[in-house]
Amino acid sequence: MSTIAYQCPCCGAPLAYAFSECGRLRSITLPENLKALESNVFCACTGLTSIKIPKNVTAIWQTAFAYSGLRSIVVPDNVKTVDPKAFAGCKQIKEISLPKHISKNISKSEMPVTCKITWRK
Repeated sequence: MSTIAYQCPCCGAPLAYAFSECGRLRSITLPENLKALESNVFCACTGLTSIKIPKNVTAIWQTAFAYSGLRSIVVPDNVKTVDPKAFAGCKQIKEISLPKHISKNISKSEMPVTCKITWRK
């Protein structure tokens, strides 16, 4: 399995743990109407190295990407909440780009030590 286009027939939202521990997941196309990345949705998806977050997402919850294979990620400006543990254990991640308003909710000390945090204006 390399690419999945996932959309819930009701609301387009992935459920918590939907892809958790799916090491073979390489990429995914998320629906544009998605509002949040739920807890553990991509936890331990070690094959997932990048992802494009849709513009309607406003929250990334606890351990959404924990222990995944992400190498970098750009969190869009419309995201209002990023849980401090969203990227816990991401040893491959080198860079996270976040909107400045997120800095009130999260600190560098809560992010993976291996990565550069960029706070955008």
